[in-house]
Amino acid sequence: MARTPTPGTQRTQRTQRTQRTQPPRTYAPPAPPPGVTPDGLLEGHPKDEWLDRFVKFLVRPRGGRAALEALVARDDAAGVVGFDVDCVDVVAHDAELLACTLRHPKVMVPVLDDALAEAQDRLLASASAAGRDDWRPRRAKARLRCVPPLPEHWKANVSSLRASDVGKLVQVCGTVVRAGAVKIIESCRTYQCGAASCGATFAVYADREQGNLLEKPTRCPGANGCGGCSSRRFVEVGRENADYQEVRLQEHVEQLAVGSIPRAVTVVLEHDLADSVQAGDRVSVVGWLERKWKPCYRDVRCDVEVVLVVTSFCEPSRVAIPTSVRESAETRAPGLDMSPALAPLAGAQTRPPL
Repeated sequence: MARTPTPGTQRTQRTQRTQRTQPPRTYAPPAPPPGVTPDGLLEGHPKDEWLDRFVKFLVRPRGGRAALEALVARDDAAGVVGFDVDCVDVVAHDAELLACTLRHPKVMVPVLDDALAEAQDRLLASASAAGRDDWRPRRAKARLRCVPPLPEHWKANVSSLRASDVGKLVQVCGTVVRAGAVKIIESCRTYQCGAASCGATFAVYADREQGNLLEKPTRCPGANGCGGCSSRRFVEVGRENADYQEVRLQEHVEQLAVGSIPRAVTVVLEHDLADSVQAGDRVSVVGWLERKWKPCYRDVRCDVEVVLVVTSFCEPSRVAIPTSVRESAETRAPGLDMSPALAPLAGAQTRPPL
């Protein structure tokens, strides 16, 4: 008499067959961020070139140097501090630099943060820092403000956000309806390659799309992230933590038509921005959209949520809420479409996605 297999035995046999049919796991370096080619180029320029252009903007004689001096002279900078960067000043200095930042903020904003650190080092090494013992380098994060009033980047409300806006820098106004608790997450780990011939040091950042997951490196990416040695031995040399908070931003109810349901989006606040808003505050938010995957379960469709990673926010009274993007463009920046200096920004509307 044949024995009837139990459910547990069937599950074990099915798992064994699946393991035999699966191909062996291959190790490969992490894929580059969107917009970055495998050789490390972003829109035809290496990251070091974008870094130098940001540094030139930050140390410019008119306005930039004074802001840096105020930053290094702060006495209340115990942790991470915000450094305001006006997009109007960036486009006046280098229009192509701002156009690339609007299209790839997830890559360019960290480059701007690195440029802030290098600009502070240059300022402290200059002759103007002689005798200023109170000047010290600060751990600063760039806070982009005043996004140009272009239809792709200036949204009238939360309902105007679309899936095609993922990865772009946008500005939207709304009301905070719920503020979550402030958490402390591990945002970065620094590793050093264990190969004697390499010894490169690189950082691994938490992946917001997978719930701030920090994956262990599988292969050395090299000093510039463009491919290193084939070593798989690493030594952890540092860790960084960050304050983390999620809030819900809802569009203004009084601006909706009769019978319309107000929509909301999850907003991510990190570092000094965490615990800076409360429920009921009306704010204008600047940030970029990212996908956030929900937990995956077997035989259940995986859901994905779109969140807004904030780089800065302010009161809406300081920013005019546009009823029409073209009217706002004519009011804030006359001749926006006619100015030759803003040609890269105009091309951002017709340029195909990378």
